[in-house]
Amino acid sequence: MIKFTYFWILIIFSMGLFFIGLYRNIVLKIVHILWINHPEMAGPVFRDTRIALPMPDKKTIIQEVLLQNRIKNRSTFLWLRHVMIFLGFVSIFLFDQLYTLVVKLIPMGFFIEGGGRAFLKFGLELSGTILLIGLVLGFCHTYFNAKSENRYVDIRLIVLLLVVVITGFLTETFRFVVEPNDAFMGYSFLAGPMSKLFAYLPLPWEVMAPGMWIIHASVTAAFFATIPYSKFVHIFAAPIGRSIALSDDIGKLKRENISKGMF
Repeated sequence: MIKFTYFWILIIFSMGLFFIGLYRNIVLKIVHILWINHPEMAGPVFRDTRIALPMPDKKTIIQEVLLQNRIKNRSTFLWLRHVMIFLGFVSIFLFDQLYTLVVKLIPMGFFIEGGGRAFLKFGLELSGTILLIGLVLGFCHTYFNAKSENRYVDIRLIVLLLVVVITGFLTETFRFVVEPNDAFMGYSFLAGPMSKLFAYLPLPWEVMAPGMWIIHASVTAAFFATIPYSKFVHIFAAPIGRSIALSDDIGKLKRENISKGMF
């Protein structure tokens, strides 16, 4: 009970810092991008929220936000690294939120003892694995190309997120050591086999399992709170900003302005 009280205090505090940073470093910047590309709407944007803002088309969103084509044009390796980190992070975040909702907040039998539990376990494990591979690639590339990459990537953030992912796997692994008869262990294709190896070690797992959970919760909250204040925010802000700046509406406006200047 104490660890869950600690967890909710962490969540409330980190979410407060996250949303403050989200507003200051993402929302205001997106509004600025809209203002730069659509200056005649600057006044109405702040005075009348009923004014429709130019929105990117679906094709632009897919190319810039999901496929990250801008990075792919620079380097296939960098694109693969970036996509694995982006998709792994987003998917594990969504799975984690779903888990919290249907297991902790609004308990549903299907997600606690049925097939939904297997779905959540496998989804979290797969998302974490993809994220882990992307982070290892990112760490190696950034470490060996520090001079050129430090401008774009803060290796300290990669290390912090690596700690989040690794402690997440260890938390599940230690829990399986304590609960070896978990019916859904097979869906955790990394933590499950690791727990069987760790079980041979004569260590105080009953103490280590909750201790690792607290460590994982702490570093996760710390990372989550720092996202809007760090370079990591560009993973979200840059694609959104480019998708808005490259939308058909704004592109049309730019062409019209160029045409006006020619006559």
